[in-house]
Amino acid sequence: MSANLKSEIAAAQKARARYGRFFSKERLCQMAGLSNLQELAASIRENSFYADGFGNLSDAAVNRESLEKILKERLYTDLAELFGFDFALGSKLYRLSIIDCEKELVMSFARLLNAGKSEFFRPSLPDFLEPHLDIDLSALRAAKDFDDLLGCIKKRDMILMVSLCRPAEGQPIDLSLMEFLFEDYFCKKVVEISDGDEKIVEIFGIKADFLNLQMILRQKTYFDATPGEIKSRLLSIHGIFKKKVLEQLCEGKAEDVNSFIEQSKYSDYFKNSISADIAAGRAVRDICRKTMRFDTSPSSVLSAYMLLANNQYDCLTTLVEGVRYSLGSEKITELLPV
Repeated sequence: MSANLKSEIAAAQKARARYGRFFSKERLCQMAGLSNLQELAASIRENSFYADGFGNLSDAAVNRESLEKILKERLYTDLAELFGFDFALGSKLYRLSIIDCEKELVMSFARLLNAGKSEFFRPSLPDFLEPHLDIDLSALRAAKDFDDLLGCIKKRDMILMVSLCRPAEGQPIDLSLMEFLFEDYFCKKVVEISDGDEKIVEIFGIKADFLNLQMILRQKTYFDATPGEIKSRLLSIHGIFKKKVLEQLCEGKAEDVNSFIEQSKYSDYFKNSISADIAAGRAVRDICRKTMRFDTSPSSVLSAYMLLANNQYDCLTTLVEGVRYSLGSEKITELLPV
């Protein structure tokens, strides 16, 4: 057994142990009933997985921004500790998490730029993360327009991709196009880092499948897009649903997409979710949980862990938002991707 494979197996074992410390679905739903952010922070602090970040946070310092900053730092610290840089697959998967972060940074800035509020762009990331970014974060904080945004990006392929979203004078940035381009950029990097390991492509392909279904349904329902336009927005990797099947759905009507979903074994996720986004999050979570428990491939386990870590972050930030704005236990639970 090679030293690299030994490292992958050891990392997969650590991933399973770490996942065992995540909040359960039941506990997350209980936390949805908390009455304020101080109570929520105290509940999160009780979990040893988050104790370090929350240990020095006083009740007076608890607010939405401080909680989301700690949760984000915990997410990236966790992935850095697990994947590290001492085995090939780990460094590659960590690079995927960096691309996810870069997408969030650019999309956040673009939303504010569209709203005429670019001066409010104030990202908070762990100090150790910034040197790994292909974005000049200091320059992005000072950016005022689309050209400034392009000037902050260091990598040529990302510059060319974002350039495709340049708006006409007086028009907003097409955020839908930008999000698709980043998602597909991520998918192409998955294929690149997999180096022929179909297990990795399959795990991330599951998420892409549900994003594709969501996109097709949305385009059919709200935008009356042509089949060609919809096909051009299909992500380039697949896990459960074959490309041919998805292309056939692009040719049909919204009713055909709904019928396909209802007849699939994943129909319950869509029936019991208030949006396709949440349905996708729940389906990916459950499939990845099974992978963590039963799959013997280290690459599958580590890929699934990365998606589950992001799902846990999404759940906790949803709780922060819901409790902050007093949405109520029932509404917050509906919004949780679990």
